[in-house]
Amino acid sequence: AGVVFALALLMAGISSTITSGMAAGSIFAGIFGESYHIRDSHSQVGVILSLGIALLLICFIGDPFKGLLISQMILSIQLPFTVFLQVSLTSSRKVMGQYVNSKWSTFVLYTIAAIVTVLNVMLLISSL
Repeated sequence: AGVVFALALLMAGISSTITSGMAAGSIFAGIFGESYHIRDSHSQVGVILSLGIALLLICFIGDPFKGLLISQMILSIQLPFTVFLQVSLTSSRKVMGQYVNSKWSTFVLYTIAAIVTVLNVMLLISSL
């Protein structure tokens, strides 16, 4: 079971690294009004920047466990912005058209987002 877990953890790390690089390449290409294609120079620059910065950060981390905790704390700070923006976009008739969230769904989603945000703030405060 330990070997299977270790292999699954390794595969998850590899797939998240690939996804991160592709996302950065897509964003960087989008800045120049292009779609993502790995052979496009703008996409390649985005991928290289993303992975290069991550590699540099890894070189400066002395304690991997502390580095993991700090990275997750930073992600928890960013999470409310992403969640509230997504709820706002999916609740907009202008953006979603006929697929817009119902009033009830919007209320539930904002409530869940608020609860998650409060829990993240509490965790962040307790971690400092």
